Amino acid sequence: MRALALALTAMLAGAAFAQSPDKVRVGVLNSGGDIGFFIAREKGYFKAENIETDAVTFLSAAQMIAPLGTGELDAGGGIASAGLYNAADRKIDIRIVGDRGKTAPNYRYQVLAVRKDHVDSGRSEEHTSELQSHSFISY
Repeated sequence: MRALALALTAMLAGAAFAQSPDKVRVGVLNSGGDIGFFIAREKGYFKAENIETDAVTFLSAAQMIAPLGTGELDAGGGIASAGLYNAADRKIDIRIVGDRGKTAPNYRYQVLAVRKDHVDSGRSEEHTSELQSHSFISY
């Protein structure tokens, strides 16, 4: 009986390890709005859920509509565009499930990339008016 229990345990453990990950193709713009996806992937959150992600770069969210509608792409994100409205009008099976960012009153949806040495030194907390002599990029 004990041998049967050990064999069953070994089989179940082997089956858990043998399960291939779910593959998800995600459309990205390589902009600041994609940062949540890239951080989650880098920290292993998808891997922990047995999800393998493949980032596919597009120049605009409108270019993601056709691949989303045909199933060539599993997820994507960007702003609402004529392509999205046309897809909805043609009853293409695309769903909006959440937002990636929003602009609330008195706030801007903007990303500022800062070098790590500036973050470590506290310089990244300067007001933007004090950054005039510094180089920076906004996405």
